Amino acid sequence: MIVGLFGPSCSGKSSFLRALQEKLDFYIPIGITTRPKRAEENGDLEHINDLEFIERAQKDSLCFIAKVSGYYYAYPIINPSIRNIAIEIRRENIPELKTYNGVVIKVIPCRLEEGIGRILSKRKQGTYNGRGCQDTEIDKFR
Repeated sequence: MIVGLFGPSCSGKSSFLRALQEKLDFYIPIGITTRPKRAEENGDLEHINDLEFIERAQKDSLCFIAKVSGYYYAYPIINPSIRNIAIEIRRENIPELKTYNGVVIKVIPCRLEEGIGRILSKRKQGTYNGRGCQDTEIDKFR
């Protein structure tokens, strides 16, 4: 089974992935991106340059390709013999996930205030750069 999680920034997708891995022994492949590494990251992504990404995509060695805020994201081709895989996807990746007979789960914060609180907390810590959400969207909840 392959499970694809999608949802807004700070909705809990990464926490959901960790829970699937820890409690149900799901395999979480390491994603690939052209985005520079952030200080708080701990190896959940392989960071490569645009040229290498394009070469790997042209060799058909990448799947679930998405472009977010000018950077590319993908996963190595999913091995169908691996049972119970969980990944983060974008809405546009849903048709591809269905070719794997995957399950789509939309992750949303339990409460709107909780989601906004997570974003504001990360901002105070200096670990949130506004990805996935415009300031005006957050400011209207202050």
